[in-house]
Amino acid sequence: MVEAATSAMEQARREGARVRPDADAFARSPSNSIDYAVMEKANRVAVVPVSMG
Repeated sequence: MVEAATSAMEQARREGARVRPDADAFARSPSNSIDYAVMEKANRVAVVPVSMG
């Protein structure tokens, strides 16, 4: 999962403050739940409420 995300960011288009990760690279990410793949294995995590509008 991290390899796909890293690749997507390395190939991202940057337009001013906008960053558009590469969709094809990101699509190669395994379809695991982020809860299982990352959150349950992390020692230090935080959840912050946000309104994305």
